[in-house]
Amino acid sequence: MSILFSCIGRTDPVSNYRDGGVLHILRNYRDITKVYLYMTKEMWDNQQKHQIYSFALDDYSNRNSHLFSYEFIESDIVDADDYDKFYESFKDYILKIRKMTDETIYVNLSSGTPAMKMTLLVLATEFAHLNVKAIQVRDPSYQENKKKFEIDVEKVRDQIENNLDNIENVRRCGEPELLVAFKTKARNQIKGLIESYNYEGALKVFKELYQDENLNLLIKHLDKRQKLQEENKENIKKLEKHFNVKLYPIKDKKVSDLVEYYYLLENLVEANKVSEFLLRLHPFIKELQLEYLARKCQLVLADYINKCGHQERLEKERLIKDYPNVYNVLTNVFQNYDHKRGLSIKALNDVIMSYYNQGQVSLEDQQLLEKLCIINTNYRNKTAHELYSITADDLRNDPDVSLTPKRLLKEIWDLMIRTFGSYLSEQPSMYKKLNEILLKNL
Repeated sequence: MSILFSCIGRTDPVSNYRDGGVLHILRNYRDITKVYLYMTKEMWDNQQKHQIYSFALDDYSNRNSHLFSYEFIESDIVDADDYDKFYESFKDYILKIRKMTDETIYVNLSSGTPAMKMTLLVLATEFAHLNVKAIQVRDPSYQENKKKFEIDVEKVRDQIENNLDNIENVRRCGEPELLVAFKTKARNQIKGLIESYNYEGALKVFKELYQDENLNLLIKHLDKRQKLQEENKENIKKLEKHFNVKLYPIKDKKVSDLVEYYYLLENLVEANKVSEFLLRLHPFIKELQLEYLARKCQLVLADYINKCGHQERLEKERLIKDYPNVYNVLTNVFQNYDHKRGLSIKALNDVIMSYYNQGQVSLEDQQLLEKLCIINTNYRNKTAHELYSITADDLRNDPDVSLTPKRLLKEIWDLMIRTFGSYLSEQPSMYKKLNEILLKNL
């Protein structure tokens, strides 16, 4: 069971004792049970005067025992070679048919004017996800006529020499609004994907519409960057030169890495992926705590942690020798502290708290770091191990948090400014900055 939507052209219903496009599709697609035939004024007048199209359809049906119903769609269109006359009309009819049935809708690309055929091809592409499929019927004359085409040289020479367009200078060309609208729709689709930080999706659509090597490279860079993949140095130089932008302006490697991860968290919040944001927050908090201790408390605790894959191990003897008070904090808080397990966010927070008690950590910093520890404890396992989705309202309504993800990120950024320097306040999100460049150049 399927549907056929077709125009009626001058080779319908038959031509040179052969099927036209409509009849030939019906002959080969026996599952078609409903036919919609779109007619210009010329074709409609022919039907009204001679009933030739209904006669041909009934004749085919009776001869071949193929039962189907058909419906003629009358239009007042006279200028049938104007692309822009058909797009909205065809689109409305196809969507109307789709609302009535879930069956496959075939569109005929071989009947009607070139404008009609091209419009149906565009719509078949646009509505492929709605199970709309295009059918082409090959012209039998190409199969039967094997003689080589020979040009009438004298006739063509005469027409070249007496070409009326040399005298009248009438403009008959122009880019169809249909294709402009199609490009605009695709551009808006790319824009939406970019603004939601879906660079992989944007790249797929971009490649179908654009040939710009530099924009293609920039979208690829953003996709790799968001996946925390290393970029080729030559590509970085090329992009920085072409777009006059510094892709990695922060020279301090550890700060730059934290800022990159912060941007990733920011993208997740902007895309309203709160659960994924909370999962990704865990390694960020830990790295932020270690850098905070190094910069604010002059305790480079990272030097006492050995990493082997995803496993961490604290160098107990070295830490006791160099910082006995720090190790005492760990053992006092965790009576059975196992140095083979490395350091948790809770353990690092207790170390930071000991410096707060000594006056080296501000109350503002201590409260935020404590809040991050609570968020990690209360939500990470729930998000990672349960079929449970966290929303921004969940965090805002939690009395221990009372912050939306956006507000939480703002407070983290302020902490980073206090820790690493005021120059961070001048750093806009690199993704937003590069998105603006992309959209401007589209």
